[in-house]
Amino acid sequence: MKDTITYDSYGRRVAIDNPDTGKTQWWYDDAGNMIARQTANLQKKNQYIRYSYRYHQLKMIDNSKNDVMNQNNRLFNII
Repeated sequence: MKDTITYDSYGRRVAIDNPDTGKTQWWYDDAGNMIARQTANLQKKNQYIRYSYRYHQLKMIDNSKNDVMNQNNRLFNII
């Protein structure tokens, strides 16, 4: 079986559905920056990897855990 790839109206990849690994999704802001990504494994845990930008430059990558305690784990902070 093949991957199913979905693009938005701007030609940005927003989803890949793979029979072996599941679905990966991407979200973008109005400037076209990727602001979030979710793999099938993250979806099971209700988690996302979020990206923050400042003046169109990547500033931070954050692995947000949307569990009962609403914990955040900052993965990478760019100075």
